[in-house]
Amino acid sequence: MPWVCPAAQRSGEPVELLIRRARQNLPAQRFGTAAEFGAICAFLCSRQAGYINGQNILADSGAFPGVF
Repeated sequence: MPWVCPAAQRSGEPVELLIRRARQNLPAQRFGTAAEFGAICAFLCSRQAGYINGQNILADSGAFPGVF
């Protein structure tokens, strides 16, 4: 059975349209790549991040409109 997008089912709109809208709402106008998220993970596991403790790292293209 193929995967069905619940948001597309609810709205009756094509998945491609929902994806395009989601991208347009991001400040970078694109989704992050697996490599970009992997680089964040690699950095957080490295010695260079040894002093970082108890932080929220938002990898959301700046979509969150505030601070914690």
